[in-house]
Amino acid sequence: MKGHATIGFFAVLWKWICFPFIWLWQWIIRQVTKKEVQLKMLSALVATMFGYAAITKLRNYEQSNWEMRNQVFPDGVADVLTWLVPVIELIVAVFLLSKCSQLVYIKCLLFLCVILL
Repeated sequence: MKGHATIGFFAVLWKWICFPFIWLWQWIIRQVTKKEVQLKMLSALVATMFGYAAITKLRNYEQSNWEMRNQVFPDGVADVLTWLVPVIELIVAVFLLSKCSQLVYIKCLLFLCVILL
C-alpha cells in the first residue's frame, strides 16, 4: 500500500509541475498565426540559401575570384566583389533571421525577384 501512495504523490506532483508549462506552450501556439509561421519559414529558407551561397564562395575563394575576373568589369572591381558579395550575403542572412527586420527584407527580396525576372 505504501508504494501506491508514493506513485500517486509523484503523479500529482508531476501534474502540478508540468501543467503550467503545458498551458504556457498551448497559449504560445494559439498566439502564433499561420501567417507568422509562413513568414518565419520563408525567412529561414532564404537565409539558409544566402548563408550557403556565401560560405561556398568563401570556402572556394580561388574559384570565386577566377569566376569574378571572367565577368565584364575590371579585375580590381572583381577582387573587391569577391569579398564583398559573400559578406553582404551573410549580413542579409543574419538580418533575415532577426525578427525586427524580417518583413522588410522579405519584401525587398520579393521586389528584387520581380524586377530581375
